[in-house]
Amino acid sequence: MQPSSFLSNADNLFKFLFLNGIIFILLGMFYPLEQRNNLELKILEYNKKVALMHQENKILDRDIKELDKAVDLRIKKSSDLVRRRGKIASNSAKQAFQNQIDNIKSKTNTSFLNIQKKSDEISKNIITIENEKKVIEQLIEQKKVYDSYWWWFFTIGLCSGIVGFIFWLISTIISEVKNYKEMRNL
Repeated sequence: MQPSSFLSNADNLFKFLFLNGIIFILLGMFYPLEQRNNLELKILEYNKKVALMHQENKILDRDIKELDKAVDLRIKKSSDLVRRRGKIASNSAKQAFQNQIDNIKSKTNTSFLNIQKKSDEISKNIITIENEKKVIEQLIEQKKVYDSYWWWFFTIGLCSGIVGFIFWLISTIISEVKNYKEMRNL
């Protein structure tokens, strides 16, 4: 078998190589780009959650300071009520003062429980954020892999495309020359 007949018979193979090369180049360009975009979106979402977490922490700090002030005020008020209660002889007045003291204690305990709930929520959010940070770190490592995919796809696609195109062009030229010679001989 002559090389020219091989080239003309392998025309479909060269077309396949050429088209494969184009597909590999396109795949190498768009697949890693899509993955990088997904990663960027996840990083933005993570940064948003971190910002919200910082805001919640600021609010919690403010609430704790307000609770401290309220507790200090309530303690002063309770101490004043206890002193005034000791000076009053009537049991009904003492009971009214005791009710006020109990009411202050109840409000303080409720405030403390609310702050404790917020603190627990923030602790849960911190754990969630830390886990998401690990996911982001893993995705950044995957981005490096996608970058290597790009180089592999591009290199293989470029080589396959060039080889396929050159040999397809050569086989087409040989086939046309052969057809032209046959037409001339008729």
